[in-house]
Amino acid sequence: MSDANNLTDYFKTLLKNYKIYIISLIAISIMGALFSVAVDYKIKEIIDAIVSNSNANIGLLLLLFVFYKLMHHGVFFIERLFDIKYRPRV
Repeated sequence: MSDANNLTDYFKTLLKNYKIYIISLIAISIMGALFSVAVDYKIKEIIDAIVSNSNANIGLLLLLFVFYKLMHHGVFFIERLFDIKYRPRV
């Protein structure tokens, strides 16, 4: 019974000390997934624009694709920064 209490206390302490880290990892995961979906969607939009009209102006679509791709990588860079500062030493 005492081991269960020690484990519960350990998890409570871990969550208390690393709540910023845990919340940031959840936010990073959500943002990374959203940007990943946005990248795939922009690729499909670019392909559809080219197929429908070979003379279509796809400059804006390409610009958004590059932006979303950079943000997708940027989110994971931010995750690495949080890992350096907050990764629990368990």
